[in-house]
Amino acid sequence: MKPTLEQANGILNIVKEKNAVIQSEPGTGKTTALAISILQLIDTSISHCQVIVFMGHQEFSIQTQNIIKALGEFLSVKACTYNGDAEVKKDITKPEVEGHVIIGTPDKVYDLLQKDALKVEHLKLLVFDGIDEMLELGYKDNIYDFLQEKPRDTKIVLSTTTISSQVLELKKYFMKEAVKIEKGSKNLSLEEVKQYYIMIEEDEWKFDTLLDIFLEIGSFSQCVIYCNKAENAKELAEKLEEKDFMVTCIVSDLVNLINNMILAW
Repeated sequence: MKPTLEQANGILNIVKEKNAVIQSEPGTGKTTALAISILQLIDTSISHCQVIVFMGHQEFSIQTQNIIKALGEFLSVKACTYNGDAEVKKDITKPEVEGHVIIGTPDKVYDLLQKDALKVEHLKLLVFDGIDEMLELGYKDNIYDFLQEKPRDTKIVLSTTTISSQVLELKKYFMKEAVKIEKGSKNLSLEEVKQYYIMIEEDEWKFDTLLDIFLEIGSFSQCVIYCNKAENAKELAEKLEEKDFMVTCIVSDLVNLINNMILAW
């Protein structure tokens, strides 16, 4: 299997320690490319933080941490997640958070820096995975404040689905001579995916239709179903369990601990 355009160009330029803006559609292997690049940059003889990955959501932070740990299993690279639910007190007993790679939301990671719990003297790379979404979520001040305090030689990688005016503004202020890696064909990640839709006149017919689709597909090991409301997802999960399907339901109002356990499994 060949790497996607985003993976090949992304890894090459990040490993060469260049500022980069990666624009890609979801599902093109961007996060995997970032993880591989990060692992190539880490010097395990130095125990301090060398890469920080900013994410917009706690769940994505955990997923990225798991990818880095899986790919770097035999490289002795330590990746740690600090998200919006973590408590970092001013009387922190250790002078520095531990980990070659720190992953978290912009507000929490900047909080670590402000409380002198995060040292950035050895910082090589800052990755903003989903910078467009982070800016929309209101993290602009945290991001700009952190970038103003980073070491001069630290490189920046912006990963984004869309190049908004806010993304261009950030690039203008903080990234000189950045390489732009544009998405390839819009359907690059969908070449092997069959797509179709079924018109359903009544909501109560949807579940039986879904079962008919499963029957038509035959044997399969995994399936992801997206619902437009949390209550719909819960109701569907219960119905599938009644039909002896093994189901995991992930919705925004679940307790964070349960989400963490599901994503880390």
